[in-house]
Amino acid sequence: MKGTLLGGLVASALVAGAGVGEVANAADMSVKAPAYVAPGVYDWSGFYIGLNAGYAAGRATQDPSTVAPNCTGPACPALVALLSTSSSMSSSAFTGGFEAGANLQLGSWVVGLEGDIEAFHLRSSFAIGPVKPVATFPASVTGSGSVSTDWLATIRPRVGVAFDRWLVYGTGGVAFTNETDSFSDTVTATGGGPFTGSIGMFNGTSSRDVGWTVGAGVEYAVAGQWTLKAEYLHVDVGSVSASAGATNLPPPPPSGLTGAVMTTSSRLTADIGRVGLNYRF
Repeated sequence: MKGTLLGGLVASALVAGAGVGEVANAADMSVKAPAYVAPGVYDWSGFYIGLNAGYAAGRATQDPSTVAPNCTGPACPALVALLSTSSSMSSSAFTGGFEAGANLQLGSWVVGLEGDIEAFHLRSSFAIGPVKPVATFPASVTGSGSVSTDWLATIRPRVGVAFDRWLVYGTGGVAFTNETDSFSDTVTATGGGPFTGSIGMFNGTSSRDVGWTVGAGVEYAVAGQWTLKAEYLHVDVGSVSASAGATNLPPPPPSGLTGAVMTTSSRLTADIGRVGLNYRF
């Protein structure tokens, strides 16, 4: 009986010992580390809205052409040439506004469409004279002109290459603005007599609304849905012309400027450097 009991205890101890050994072996087994997951590549697809601000430098030219069929005498060619003198102007201003667009990423390529509207207060003007065509001519010419804008809007496709959170792109499209041009030239007699004073005035205005723009930029996904960009745009509003006939002519005998017409062609271009902050949905 005692032998049987002793045998049972020994067997139980062996079984228990084997169980403890298995637990110890299981505890000694190394735990596998989780599989490495590469960080996701940034996706530029989606709609976005944002703000932009920067600096614009504009250049404007006015090229007049004058025809005076009734002007005779040796000084007339010099007078017509003076009335046809070209002038250039420059202006600069801070600019800023709103933008919105959408992107679609295809592999590393990103295509999209962006539109913006912003303040664009360019103001430029010039003045000439009084200048005599020739020293012996009994009249002088005074002239002035101006070009101004208040706002600028663009609609531009964008095509770029993405390097994860970086996007390098080119862009170009249509530009809209409210360019206003004006010119005024006055011929004034200075020799005394009945014709002293204004003997001919040319005044004209014109406007243009549509041009084109092209540029490039780089954009970076800062954090979350926010992106920051730096961009350059060249804007060309194109050329516009206005004509004006001579007015305020003296009474008979008729002035040599009777029937004279001045046609002025104006052109405005600008370069814009700006930064923008966008939120992508």
